[in-house]
Amino acid sequence: MTGYITLDCQKCGGSLEISDEFEIYSCPYCGMQYLVQSSEKGITIRKLDERVSKVENEQTEIKINLLASDLEQIRSKINEVFSNLALKDDYQNHS
Repeated sequence: MTGYITLDCQKCGGSLEISDEFEIYSCPYCGMQYLVQSSEKGITIRKLDERVSKVENEQTEIKINLLASDLEQIRSKINEVFSNLALKDDYQNHS
């Protein structure tokens, strides 16, 4: 089933004639990209950059969590090294 909707571009106001055959539609006037989704209710569009931004934010959050974990492991190793040095100093001072 092929359906069409006509909308105004959210960026430039240009007229968009969008078919449900598209997955991604670019405004012919300004190049703004939209994700086209078809359902029983009709065709909806969403700015593609919003979708990409959400994915990028999720990826960034994952990277931050991984870095925080790495940092905690490094701090633990540093504390272990300092503890070993302190024990070595204590041993050498008492010998």
